[in-house]
Amino acid sequence: MLAVAVILQSLRLVLPLPLIVTTYFIGILVNMILVLTFMLNGFKAALLLACLLPVFAYFEGQLLLPFLLPVVICGNVVLLYLFSRFQYSRFRLVLPSLGKVLVMFCSACLGLFLFGLMESAVCKAVLYAMSIPQFVTSLAGIWAAGRMYVLLENKI
Repeated sequence: MLAVAVILQSLRLVLPLPLIVTTYFIGILVNMILVLTFMLNGFKAALLLACLLPVFAYFEGQLLLPFLLPVVICGNVVLLYLFSRFQYSRFRLVLPSLGKVLVMFCSACLGLFLFGLMESAVCKAVLYAMSIPQFVTSLAGIWAAGRMYVLLENKI
């Protein structure tokens, strides 16, 4: 699953699409793999993936600011934790996605403040990246993982 996620995450380096399209498309796929890893292999395997994927993104140049590494890792962990708690609930799509966004947005604000970047040109871009796109890609990724799990379950 790690290899699949890294390859999917790296697609933005080779797809000649606008940034906004690759952000949503690849974000959905990566979140799907995170949740699918939990569903197929359990929390520990998904947790490992949640921690490694941002590191790969950083080294590929997709995550430009080093202080965003723990922000993204924490967001992924919160997504997985809340999904594990609510996976059989009607809130399984919304609560993990909302939790991820709240953690990422607030952590990014804190990081920007601590590094004196609140008034910088990158501030708005970082805060936007940690808000709406994260919510949409998490929500759609959880939904896609559920669909993929059903397909895989019928084949295994």
